[in-house]
Amino acid sequence: MYKVMVVDDEKPAREILSYIINWENTDFEIACYASNGKEALDKYIDIKPDLIITDIQMPVMNGLDLIEEIQKINKSQKFLILSCYEDFTYAQRAMKMGVTDYLIKDLISSNDLYGILSKTKSELESLNNIYRENSTTKKESNLLSLLEEHKDIALRKLIFNYLTEEECYKLIENFNLNLKGKLYALFFIQIDNFFKHIENEDFYQKKLNEIVETINGVIEDFNIGESFYSDNGEFTAIIQLTPTNSQADIINECYYLAQEIKRRVSLIYDISLTISISSTFKKLSGMKKYRDEVFKLSKMKVFLGTGKIILNNTFVRNFNLDTNILDKRINSISKAIEESDIAKLESEITYLYNNDVKGFMQFNYLNYINSSLLDLIIKTCNIYTINYTEIFSCSYIPIETLSSKETVEEISSWFIEVFTKIIKIKYNTSSKNKYSKRVSDSIDYINKNLSNYSLSLTDIADYINVHKVYLCRIFKEETGENVTQYILKARIEKSKELILSTNYKLYEISEKLGFTSPQQFSILFKKVTGITPNQFRDSKF
Repeated sequence: MYKVMVVDDEKPAREILSYIINWENTDFEIACYASNGKEALDKYIDIKPDLIITDIQMPVMNGLDLIEEIQKINKSQKFLILSCYEDFTYAQRAMKMGVTDYLIKDLISSNDLYGILSKTKSELESLNNIYRENSTTKKESNLLSLLEEHKDIALRKLIFNYLTEEECYKLIENFNLNLKGKLYALFFIQIDNFFKHIENEDFYQKKLNEIVETINGVIEDFNIGESFYSDNGEFTAIIQLTPTNSQADIINECYYLAQEIKRRVSLIYDISLTISISSTFKKLSGMKKYRDEVFKLSKMKVFLGTGKIILNNTFVRNFNLDTNILDKRINSISKAIEESDIAKLESEITYLYNNDVKGFMQFNYLNYINSSLLDLIIKTCNIYTINYTEIFSCSYIPIETLSSKETVEEISSWFIEVFTKIIKIKYNTSSKNKYSKRVSDSIDYINKNLSNYSLSLTDIADYINVHKVYLCRIFKEETGENVTQYILKARIEKSKELILSTNYKLYEISEKLGFTSPQQFSILFKKVTGITPNQFRDSKF
């Protein structure tokens, strides 16, 4: 039985790891817990764990420093980083140190953990075989011994690290990588609206694996390179292109391959992919530069929209824009709110983003517009004495929700939704008479039945004795949201109350409020509030 040490300063995170899988069905057992890197280091010699699962940000000593210290003692120690931090700087440093995997803690599923334990078991068995065959291997700390039989980690090394040509060649030979061409490009493939898809457990447990297999299958069928999945619906592929001096031929080949990937995935599921393609390069030793380039290029999705193929240097160029346009547009939006003219509001915001912003196509300008509209929300709420809770179901403006929007259309829709709510709330001069009796009774029923995971529009309509279509219409008219949205936000608000006022564990709160799993609770909490339940708890204590 292999021993596992769990290192995390958050007690709920340690608890989740203990029950997210049935450890008895694995060849691993949790031997001990530690709340920071220093405590883990002190226990390391006595416990001698085969695998260390650690957070990054912790007091006293963080996870990356812990890895460095332990590797001074045992250079072949296996690690899994489980963190809230989706940062390539952390990922790069972790992979450089030979970490087995890097996962986001609030998105991890039982399948993820089972898979990683299976892979780690294979690593440990291979390492033990090497030790028995050649004792001198124990003293080797070079890159190849750490990456034995793990092609995906080898690919990450190639992309994230600055390697010499000789080191690249050794990786390619030892792992039999299909990377022996003369001209390459990086494909960065994203599943659009990924975080909406994973609210569906079937997608996360089954469909995602099939999409991964399909994309990898295209690369293998065409014999054009290597690819790996790096979580959050993102793939990176090193593509071998036909050597040519014709830029047109390169563009045509890249488009054809990207379209084939999109076509095959569409045959399985109705899912949109955005594929960004780097400049071409001839040497694999400098891929870090092209990975940074293609990652920045993928950000153009916010302007170009989802489902696109984005080639380097093929998007529309910037041009000068009269900054007075923004002031005029903001004034028009403010006037539309004052006059409660929703049609004019929608028209002004839509034009602002679809014409003004897309034409300018610069992130700094986009951020400036977003900030200006956020400032208008603050001013308008002050003028009309509107609480943020009435708009967002929380006591603050959820900036992270805005930041998660992938395109200017989504950003535009978010602001239209917010200002439309403000206009509707403005109409209500008395909180006592805010809703009709039927809507008030519906809200009361919802609040009393949040624990019912199957709570639906039909249940509520039956309770107040009206047709569900009629209830749906009047509920939307009076509250500005549909019944499903209201139920979700009510559950999230109640969960925040329980987090602050009780000692319930997060999985207990999840059960009490009708969520199907702790993972679904965490994902939906972040979708509504912009932060995870753990982050919310930490921010209040």
